Amino acid sequence: MMKKFIGLTALILCSLTNICLADDEFVRDGWTYYSLGDPFTDIERYLVYKGKLVVKCDAPGASSLYVTVIGDKYIGTNYKAYDAKYRIDKNPVITATIHAKGKSANLINDVSTSQKIINEIAIGSMFNFTSRTYGAGSSVARVDLTGAASAIKWVNQKCQAEMLP
Repeated sequence: MMKKFIGLTALILCSLTNICLADDEFVRDGWTYYSLGDPFTDIERYLVYKGKLVVKCDAPGASSLYVTVIGDKYIGTNYKAYDAKYRIDKNPVITATIHAKGKSANLINDVSTSQKIINEIAIGSMFNFTSRTYGAGSSVARVDLTGAASAIKWVNQKCQAEMLP
């Protein structure tokens, strides 16, 4: 059953990223570590995900990590901006503008904001997310962050992102 779930998740990630060759994949503490090679550019793309939370880079380089959340409902398309809220543990609720495509939402504002979110995820225990959707409803995600520190350290190193303290 777990392999079927991982395969389905890989298929969803493939459809979201348009890069479908898994060069390396393993699971640790509930996080899937994934390396994808683009056969046309030879650029390596790295990501880690658990449930509906993804930390990734599109190409290695300084400050290249960002967070994507896959909601439970269709959010919107064409990377239009939507309102969202997220909360890690008992920290204050953060209101953000997300850029959505289908069920996924990129939590990208600027490098310092991405770095702050990634560091909070690395030390947190629970991530909660909700966003407005195209149809004026809401999409939610809730992820247990056990193992996040190791997963984020790995993707940070692979992406050469230099985004951890």
